[in-house]
Amino acid sequence: MPETDELYVMEGGVHGITTQESWDTIKDWLESIGKLDTTDMDSEVRIVNSDLGMDDTKETPYSYPALKDHMDLASGAGALVNTNECHIQIADNGIYSMSDGKIGAYLNTDAHASSDALGTYTDDVVKSGTIDELGKESYQLINGELTIEQGAELTGEYFEKGTPFVPTDGITLSVPEVRVFRLGQVYGYDYMVQRKYHGVPIAYHDYGNYQIYGNEYNFEEDIKHAYVVDSDGVSAYAGVNDSEPLENLYSSDEILGIKDAADILSGKMAKFLNVDVQSVCLTYVPLNLGDGSECKIYLPAWQFDGINRTKDENIRMYLDAFTGEVYYYTYGEAA
Repeated sequence: MPETDELYVMEGGVHGITTQESWDTIKDWLESIGKLDTTDMDSEVRIVNSDLGMDDTKETPYSYPALKDHMDLASGAGALVNTNECHIQIADNGIYSMSDGKIGAYLNTDAHASSDALGTYTDDVVKSGTIDELGKESYQLINGELTIEQGAELTGEYFEKGTPFVPTDGITLSVPEVRVFRLGQVYGYDYMVQRKYHGVPIAYHDYGNYQIYGNEYNFEEDIKHAYVVDSDGVSAYAGVNDSEPLENLYSSDEILGIKDAADILSGKMAKFLNVDVQSVCLTYVPLNLGDGSECKIYLPAWQFDGINRTKDENIRMYLDAFTGEVYYYTYGEAA
């Protein structure tokens, strides 16, 4: 149980970023990774904008217009660079993904650096678990060894500084899980990054498909992977930005207790599911309630993770801690 006096229903928003802010952010970032002098920003910084369209006769990213020719636009969301040397993509709340190119360079690939950010080279996992479990272990990285715990600390510090905007008020960051992957002759760390709001975790999940029963809602849990391959810290990442504004719509210090939540859940699910619950925690679940809008609502919920023995598939169930409403999905074959 997190230490908190009250819980909130929140609405997610958009920070917003101008074209000039996008340009300046990319310039500063290129300088920080030592590639400003070798990157022609006039030709490499592109803008994705539905009003401008794209040229299908050109190879991505050059199918998109050059940002320098459209600095008069109000929004800079959708700016990107994607070369073999480096990659950065800016969305509404700041940098969504980046790679300084170290992974591809070490492997001597000829692919765009966005592949690093998307975890293309991280599938050969040799160990995975929580930071509490594996934190003291260390592996040979590109330039020496670093414990998993040290890498997690560097990851947290990186995002706390802002990318480029600092995290929203009330938001802190944690690094709960890691996968150690083989990178050629050495190793790298793939960290999951999680937001917390006033100490209460925001639900997160991994890439992959899941099955929702009904069309009344969609899950928008955090997905964020950060890759550490040397002692400098985060080399590449992709995922939700921590500067997303959160507006409190309702708060209360009265919630359903865990026993009441379990009883309600059992009554609602027992008729058609045989669930073996593995873990329970209190969290905020981000949902789009399926009304055709782009509104993302964060609900305080009891999160039940387990196995649906009826089909031997993993299942995650959320019970609204205020109302008792149940939301759930299944994913993947149970181990």
